[in-house]
Amino acid sequence: MIADLIYIAICCYTMTVIGCQGYDENARNSLFVIVTAVHAIFKVLSGAVIIPVDAVSFAVAIFAAWVALSLLWTDTKKSRLEAATWLCYLYLFMVCRQYPMDLLCWAIVPLGSILAALQVYRRISGVPVAGAEYAGNSNHNAAYLIIVTIIGLWMSLNISPLAFVPTVISGVAVGMSKCRAGGIALLCGLIVMQSIAGGIYAGLWWAAAIVVSARIIATREDWAGKARTASQRIMFYSAALSMIAKRPLQGWGLNMYRKLLPDFYSSPKSAWFRKVSARTDGKEGTTTHRVHNDHLEIMVELGVVGYLLFAEIFYFIPSSPILWTLLVTMAVMATAFFPLREVHMAAPFWVAIGAISGGVPVAIAIPTAVQIIAVAVSLAAICLAVTVLISLCFYNVAIRAKTPEEKAALLKGALRFDPYNTTFLATAVATMWNVDPFLCGSYLDRATKTYDGSVKKWELEAQVKAFRGNHAEPV
Repeated sequence: MIADLIYIAICCYTMTVIGCQGYDENARNSLFVIVTAVHAIFKVLSGAVIIPVDAVSFAVAIFAAWVALSLLWTDTKKSRLEAATWLCYLYLFMVCRQYPMDLLCWAIVPLGSILAALQVYRRISGVPVAGAEYAGNSNHNAAYLIIVTIIGLWMSLNISPLAFVPTVISGVAVGMSKCRAGGIALLCGLIVMQSIAGGIYAGLWWAAAIVVSARIIATREDWAGKARTASQRIMFYSAALSMIAKRPLQGWGLNMYRKLLPDFYSSPKSAWFRKVSARTDGKEGTTTHRVHNDHLEIMVELGVVGYLLFAEIFYFIPSSPILWTLLVTMAVMATAFFPLREVHMAAPFWVAIGAISGGVPVAIAIPTAVQIIAVAVSLAAICLAVTVLISLCFYNVAIRAKTPEEKAALLKGALRFDPYNTTFLATAVATMWNVDPFLCGSYLDRATKTYDGSVKKWELEAQVKAFRGNHAEPV
């Protein structure tokens, strides 16, 4: 039990703090995979696991198998870390099913309330507070705090009315984050809760809903900025729908959206897509690592089959007001963002859902052969995550290097650990353009063949064309 609670606390507290420091997405996910794999090894070597044996667990197992199978039809090496992260979410969910919400809510609400209070203070006073703005992005901020707010409301009704104070602060912070999707999602969740719970709590839910609505309406000054991003989101969504139409059942594989986007961006089907695309001559105006819609992204990467298997997990969880409130809120938020895809937002969600789903734990002995396989898989996941972390460390130091020689040496170090990362390769070429033409030529050739979508494809092609116009092609 102690090991489980330490693991859950690390996932909720440490990953939250890391999120506040704005670390790279892959760095956060890698750390989460390492922590989860270490915990899994500890549990497996104990000789037995304690899990509920029910429809929810079987649904989790089926979806996990589908995620693993998706590696067979993916076409990017980045799928491996993404698959490992998904499997770790499911593992965290299963661990949390053994413990009640009365216990696990303390892993979510206290730190979130503190961060919310710092953000409210920062916005009211104008005094900057280091680390208060979650991941430096209002969308990340709101996606995290709506979970804190909903679980805080549950605490105020089931544990102590005093929890309502930090909960209100969290809700205010969501409104002050300038993320309308977060405010609307929280509003929808509160309305659902009021509709289900009703009774003596009706006034509470409606009061909260009115506050959130007022805040959404009050932030009129940012509508122009949101309108400017709307056309970009439309492009992302249209490209995603086109991908789904071409491979609806099994999808393209995890992390394939970013790689496929340039091809679908430059050959849109609909008239309105062509009109927007004309502004950039049919070239992608930006890169994106996400669709900014979890529903579409899951269907792009895992197909409609994968999406239904994912939804099936929640279908078997016993219905309750808090379950529907949390699911509706996250489902609405997921229409405009990716709260289920990155650990600093997804981990608190899976902890809460695990506690809500409950179940009757059963001790299951683990055969020696299964132990060996499980430990081997966990060690492989650790090696993968550590490799990604080391390569990112080299790269992050390299882009801050003061001399070209130092930068080139560090980039070579990054490429030793992640030799197919398109960003690393393109940056190395720009750094060593005239120093080592032969090496740059091989880098560009590799970047073209193993393109992962992390840089604009047309810019990479322009870089290749310019290089070949000034240097002999690599042998």
